[in-house]
This record gives sequence, C-alpha cells and structure tokens, in this order.
Amino acid sequence: MVLWNRNGTDIEIRVLPTNLKEVVSACLLLVIAAGFTYYFSLFALILVFLGLLTHEIGHYMAHRTYKNDVLKIRFSAYEGYFVRTKNSPDPKEQIIISLLGPVFGCIPILIIPIAVYIFGLPSSTAQTTFLLVVATQALNLIPVQETDGAKIQKSISHLRARS
Repeated sequence: MVLWNRNGTDIEIRVLPTNLKEVVSACLLLVIAAGFTYYFSLFALILVFLGLLTHEIGHYMAHRTYKNDVLKIRFSAYEGYFVRTKNSPDPKEQIIISLLGPVFGCIPILIIPIAVYIFGLPSSTAQTTFLLVVATQALNLIPVQETDGAKIQKSISHLRARS
C-alpha cells in the first residue's frame, strides 16, 4: 500500500508480508513483540516502532537536503528500510545521511517525560523504554552487513583511499 506520493517519491507502508522472507520475519517479530510486551510494556513497544519510523524519516530528510532523488521509502513493522535510486551520495554525504537515521530515531524519547507526567508511567518502565529506544538505534551503528554503521565504515574507507 502506497501511503503517500509526492513528486514521484512513494512512501510505502506494508501491512501484510508478500514473500517467504517477510512472512518468517513477521512471525518472528510477532513472537518477539509478544514477549517484549509481556516483559516490558506496550508503551515501550510502541516507542521502539516509532523510533524505527522516525529513523527512516531522518534518512529521507538527509537525502532531500543533499538533493538526492528519493524514489521510495519502504517501511514495515518487520522490515523498515529506505530505498533510493538515481544518484548516490558522495562519502561525506553518506556519513551524515547514515548518522541522521539514529539521531532522528531517538526523537520518541521525548514522549517519555510526557507519559510519566500525564499518565503516571512508572519510572522503571520509563527508564527501560529509554534504554530500549537508544539501544535499537545504537545497534544500527555497529558496522555489520547493511546497517548504518557499515555504510559509515565504507564511506570512511573511500575517503581514506582518496587521500
């Protein structure tokens, strides 16, 4: 389902998986979400998913800032990622683009004090939620496979090779 189309850029939010890999990922995510909600809270689960969504929005805004043609943003609960085509950023731009995802991904943390004040959220739940949101963003900076950390490492290698 394409949620929004602006200037040829689709923002697609998938509700149902379309292939075997996505079905397996969705089933695994449901099991993790059930355990997560049981062990932590639904509030923490919602904020982690909001963190993933704002993470992708951070990448999108960085690409638009550098005038990169963004054709599609694809986000789903089981597989959030950003797809761009046409022109690829230079290594310095890629470092900034890769860093802005985790920075924006931490924005949901700002909801925690409001939830504590308005809804009386227990401080232990607030602390745990804070750590979970930060941890999900920090893990993405570890340089393995297609994480932001791997893109940063690759960009730094390109910059060093140039000098």
